[in-house]
Amino acid sequence: YRSTKGSFYGINAKCPHLGLPMKRGKIIEDSENDDINIRCNFHNSEFSIKDGSCTVWCAKVLGIPGTQRLAELSGKIGGDKKSSATTYKVEVQDGRVYLWI
Repeated sequence: YRSTKGSFYGINAKCPHLGLPMKRGKIIEDSENDDINIRCNFHNSEFSIKDGSCTVWCAKVLGIPGTQRLAELSGKIGGDKKSSATTYKVEVQDGRVYLWI
């Protein structure tokens, strides 16, 4: 991912909760706090793109309002609560972007 400030980050697009894909997850960039998160579109968990830390765990089901309780229950299965997403080292050398997996 390339931030609005021009920095590059690499994150595995697989949610650590249930292993579901986050490739269509919304990117939330807060330039005031210098935070960048990706939101899993299945349970609205959010993960820092910079270090993979979980900032929100299972907030809603499919983004549907009023499903917080169901999301909380689903958060008890799968990966450990507040599991981190996998991030990768990214370097820019000679105008090329390298992702270290």
